[in-house]
Amino acid sequence: MKNATLIIFLLLAGNVLTLFYAFSGKFNTLGYYVRRGLANQRADTSSDRAIPTAHEHVHDLSRMLPRPVEFEHIEANDSEPHKPRLQPKVTESPEEQEGSVLILTPVAGKIRAVPRYLSLLKSLTYPRSKISIAMLMSNIHDEESLQNIHSMMTELNDKFKSARLFRKDYENIVTGPDRHSEWMQKERRRILAQSRNQLLLRALGAEQWVLWLDFDLIALPPNITETLMEADKPIVAPHCVYGPQNDTYDLNSYKETKDYHQWKRLAHKTDEDLLLAGYADSPPGRLYMRDLRGKGIKLTELDAVGGTCLLVKGRLHRDGLIFPPYVMDNKLETEGLVAMAKKMGYQAYGMPQVIVRH
Repeated sequence: MKNATLIIFLLLAGNVLTLFYAFSGKFNTLGYYVRRGLANQRADTSSDRAIPTAHEHVHDLSRMLPRPVEFEHIEANDSEPHKPRLQPKVTESPEEQEGSVLILTPVAGKIRAVPRYLSLLKSLTYPRSKISIAMLMSNIHDEESLQNIHSMMTELNDKFKSARLFRKDYENIVTGPDRHSEWMQKERRRILAQSRNQLLLRALGAEQWVLWLDFDLIALPPNITETLMEADKPIVAPHCVYGPQNDTYDLNSYKETKDYHQWKRLAHKTDEDLLLAGYADSPPGRLYMRDLRGKGIKLTELDAVGGTCLLVKGRLHRDGLIFPPYVMDNKLETEGLVAMAKKMGYQAYGMPQVIVRH
């Protein structure tokens, strides 16, 4: 009897210890089999409950991942009074201002010609209410020049529609008498083109005409604006002269002949070669303003222009016409302007009998 009681006690103690270690996780293998046995036992007693599988456990964990963002669909005609629907804003290009003129002048180095330039602008007979003026000063640092140009801009702003002054300095800018030396022309003209483009892109608005004027011009016909406008050409340049004999100053305005194109072909020159005008080794076959004036021509097509005095229709500049700071068809800067204009479908013209003085 005692032996039987002892055996029953040991069996009960063993079951208790087994259950304890199984659920405490001390013996994982034993716990696994105990849990599996209990699960099977529950399955046997309740046939409508399936045993969870490994795949189902993974699926359950996936429910803990962030849910995708759901966007609420709003009909086009759905609108709340307190939340007005914003409409896209379209900015229209300003309409060209009929008869308006923008005078542009780049200037560099020490300024000595302020009174002369100011008097030339004030002598123009074109209505001042239609003239805006913008200047770009480069590498001007001496106090006297700065005071001169600021006082001049103040007076211009009072007398014309508007006057604005911009600044842009360059490292390799060349001023003084050496600026016309042949060996430095490519770099000099490249910087000049950049300065013109800087001024143009900053100042141009909806003006119908853009009049480029050199700062050191000494004489202009008072009606120069009207005269150039009357030609009604995309680009038109007068004849810039100097000295008592009225020699041609701006040799960048010229017309190319068949002789020029033949020379270029025989010399094996490509369109990337810079072919300067007005030097001893310049190409033959170019007719300059002095040649055209001698023929009595009043208005003629040109293949290049200078920038001492130049009238351009504003829409050409707005459509992308600039002064190339690189060689284009053997030209750059103001001459390159005509090369670019031709590619855009426009022609430049010259008026050899209309004189401005440098």
